[in-house]
Amino acid sequence: MTHQATIIPFPVTARVRKIRDTALKLLERPTVKSAEHYRGQVLDPMRASFLRIGLSEEEADEQTRVFWMAVQAEAARLQGTGVTA
Repeated sequence: MTHQATIIPFPVTARVRKIRDTALKLLERPTVKSAEHYRGQVLDPMRASFLRIGLSEEEADEQTRVFWMAVQAEAARLQGTGVTA
């Protein structure tokens, strides 16, 4: 008899420290190109780790999408409060 396990990753939106740190670093980028490069530096390894633990391509994409949306919301919040570092 074989058992199938379902992998449930820690919710990316609960990674508050990572979200805030990423948002702050994103806001420090001097150009859009630099910000886009940083985005790849954050999301590519995250997506790879999701695939490594067994998430499907679609699940990994969704997790990174949700994380990036949280980062964008945090960056907007920080900009609104005047916090940039």
